[in-house]
Formats: sequence, C-alpha cells, structure tokens
Amino acid sequence: YKSDYFTIEGQNFIKPKKYILFNPEKDSMKEVDNNKFFYLGNERFQFVSIRHKVDTCSVTCFDKLQFIEADKLSSDEQLYIENIVKELDVWDIRAIYLDPQIELHPYYKVYIVVPSPESNLIYEVDWDYTGIRGLHSKPSAM
Repeated sequence: YKSDYFTIEGQNFIKPKKYILFNPEKDSMKEVDNNKFFYLGNERFQFVSIRHKVDTCSVTCFDKLQFIEADKLSSDEQLYIENIVKELDVWDIRAIYLDPQIELHPYYKVYIVVPSPESNLIYEVDWDYTGIRGLHSKPSAM
C-alpha cells in the first residue's frame, strides 16, 4: 500500500509500525460520525472508518506487540528522521522534516490497541496532533 511508505529526497522508506496501548483510566476516545478520536497524553489520533482498518488481537498476539508511550512518540519520530537525514547526507532537516500545512506525522504507521476482556481491538489511525512538537510546528485546528 502507498500509505505504508514515505518519500524523502526521492527515496521510499517503509513506515515503522508503532503500537500504543489505550488506557481508559487516563486516555479518552470521542466518536463522531463513525470516526474515532483518541486522546492519549498530549497526542491526538484519528480513526476514519472509510480509510482505516480495525482488527482484533488475541492474547498471544497482544503479548508480542511492542508498545510505545504516546508522549514519547514525537521525540522517537524526530530521532528516526534525523537518522535518515544523516544517512542521506541532507544538510537541512527543516527542509524535509515537517511542513505544518501537510499531514503532521507521515513517518510512522500508528495503531491504537484497545484492550477488552472479549478481544483486543487494534485501530489503524492517523497521528494528527501533538502538543509537544520538536520543531514547534503549529497543529491544525480540530
């Protein structure tokens, strides 16, 4: 799928998969017109029902997933892009990192895992807002 890749300097890179565990005690979810907005830490993620997939995950599958904290995602992404910039020998990271007018976080394939006693749900999401921004880009209005 095209959405599984991003391009820098004409080179395609596969998006690393990042799994975030939804904790109903501290995180929240809002549903609007069959779309879901997940609020985890300072981050917002959006599940769009006509574009994204939702899957189930068994206990065995769940135990194999490696989770990252939502609040660590932005700094993790920045380090990932900095390593690619060094690898490509591109001198100005600001030229390729992020334009605030485009998709805010196009470099990771992000999944929100919502645990439940019956089965764990895995939502493919867009990461569309961060409250802590490495390069101080302004997020789009909700």
